Formats: sequence, C-alpha cells, structure tokens
Amino acid sequence: MIKIYRLSIPKERRFIIDQYTIRDIAFKVVGVGSVGTRCWVILLEGGSNQDTLILQIKEANDFVGYCTLCARTLAHAHAKTGNRFAIAGYLGKNDCFIQSMAQFADAYANQNENDYQTFLQTLEKSCNDFATASSLYASKILLAFNTSDTSLTPIICN
Repeated sequence: MIKIYRLSIPKERRFIIDQYTIRDIAFKVVGVGSVGTRCWVILLEGGSNQDTLILQIKEANDFVGYCTLCARTLAHAHAKTGNRFAIAGYLGKNDCFIQSMAQFADAYANQNENDYQTFLQTLEKSCNDFATASSLYASKILLAFNTSDTSLTPIICN
C-alpha cells in the first residue's frame, strides 16, 4: 500500500516520505460519501520521536471520476457570462450592489481568518494530545480524524 502510494506522488514528496519510518498503521472508518473505500492513517517517525508525521491514505473509486466531471461541468457553466447590458440594467445605477459585495467580501475574509485560527488551535491541541498519548502508550496508539478531505496532504506535528 505504501509502495503504491509512494509511486503515485511527485518525486519531491517521495523524498520527504523516504525520510520517515512507519511506526503504526490504523484502519480508518470513513464517512458517508466514502463508504466502501479503504482508508488508513499512518504514524511515521523521522530521526527522533519529536519528528512525527501523520499521513492519511484514502482509496479512490469511480466516484472521484464522477466528481471530476461535475467540477469541469460546473467550471464550464461558470465561465459563461450573461449579457452585460441586461445585468447592468438589473443592478441599476446606484452603488447598492457594490456595497453589498464589499460587505460580503469583508465578512468572508474575516470568517476565513477565524476558521484558520480555529484550525491552528485544533492542530496544536491534536499534536500535543498525540505527543502525550504516544509517550504514555507507545505500543497502542489510536489515531482518529473526522475529515472529509480526500487529498493526500500530510499533517506534521512538531
């Protein structure tokens, strides 16, 4: 499984993975959209027990191709623009639309920043909890993540 995954990633990521040794592997029960696919969480260790890497590997299925097709179709639909004169007539001559869009963009940026800070706090807590658990229960570590992320991006805990 690791060998197949390793060959599926770019060379620069292979180099990173090659710096680590597998310490534990856990089978992960996946969510509703992924029922029937296999998923693993792998604990890797670098040069010291302080250099850990948690990698999630998830099996792709035909649904991935379906999602790709949907994404391309949606992107194509969004690339088509309406009649600019009809849109301008609909929006009118006042700046209400511009103010609404600026207000929305500002609120969206603030929410993104808040979400990112929450993510960083959760990640720090998870890494601290993991470090404590791994030092107490080095032979039996349960790794559980609640994520719908299907990418193969590793999380590094320092």
